Amino acid sequence: MNHNLAKRGMVINDLATDFSDGVKLIHLLEILSDKVVGKYKTTTTSRFVKIENVNIALQFILTVLKVPLYSLGAEGKTNHLYSNTIQNN
Repeated sequence: MNHNLAKRGMVINDLATDFSDGVKLIHLLEILSDKVVGKYKTTTTSRFVKIENVNIALQFILTVLKVPLYSLGAEGKTNHLYSNTIQNN
């Protein structure tokens, strides 16, 4: 993951905190999918903006990448709560 994010001058030290504002998650999705996620806020000073960014990333995963997600919402992600999110078929 850090190898991919290094292309944009980014590094992940802690998944829970580094993905909580959605910015690095969006960058990783763009790198791995070779697609543009869309507009998002790079300045994430408020909880609302963090939730909005994570929602953008989750919608991209659902609609563009067609990966089903279960039991996950942006609020939980920004609060560092994790559960089973991808159901293996």
